[in-house]
Amino acid sequence: MRELDKQKFYTELHSILIKKYGHIGEKIWQQAADEYDNIMSDPHFKNHKGAFGIPAVVLYKSLRSFGKDADRIMQKYGDRKGIQRAKALRMMTYIPFFEDIAFLNCAKILDYSSSEKKGYKRKIVSEPPEMYGVDIISCPMHEVCKELGEENAVLCICHMDKNMSKGYRKLDFQRRTAIPEGEEYCEYRVKKK
Repeated sequence: MRELDKQKFYTELHSILIKKYGHIGEKIWQQAADEYDNIMSDPHFKNHKGAFGIPAVVLYKSLRSFGKDADRIMQKYGDRKGIQRAKALRMMTYIPFFEDIAFLNCAKILDYSSSEKKGYKRKIVSEPPEMYGVDIISCPMHEVCKELGEENAVLCICHMDKNMSKGYRKLDFQRRTAIPEGEEYCEYRVKKK
């Protein structure tokens, strides 16, 4: 099994490419898989805190080399994954007090997912009880995509994030801005509805 095939977030894209483009879709995936193996043979990238963004880079490059609209395809895929995750999150929010517990632990959850240890640079702008807000000033996935020359590739993940945030029923989770869209920071705001 190729290493790219093991990247669960991206595997659905493989079947989408084959369904849409047939054998060309498989060639797109194979070229991306070869490039992924090549990049990941470098310890700098293999151990990079933003390595989750590398599959987006190689898929973006491969799509473009076959004359496909990489921006549209990758961002649409990010939307799709975000909607899937939002549906799962919406189901979880039917568990009594799930969102109350999530809000009370919002700082811990965001610390786990966007901590300095994971390569993020951030600024806490507000804390409960009113709202939990954090501005991500630097994202390791964005940094690795820039380093590999494909800054827009990370927008796939940004689109997933923005759509997933809509899955809460009782929490207003706003994710409006993103650095790769030209903004100064990626905004995360969570408050009770």
